[in-house]
Amino acid sequence: MKTTMRNSLFLFAAGALLYPLLEILYRGYSHVSMAILGGLALAGIDLVRRSLPRLRLVPKALICAVLSPKPS
Repeated sequence: MKTTMRNSLFLFAAGALLYPLLEILYRGYSHVSMAILGGLALAGIDLVRRSLPRLRLVPKALICAVLSPKPS
């Protein structure tokens, strides 16, 4: 349980750092809400991966695409 929570927090932090960084590199600016969204998206993708182990890659990717942030 602790490992799962620690892993989720790490993935949230990684998404919260990387998503705005990519946005800044591409557009030149970002907003703090994009950090929250990036963290939630990466943690959500991991949740899909862990929750649906028998599902094949393409359906998992489609579910994750629906969960991921859309560019503005």
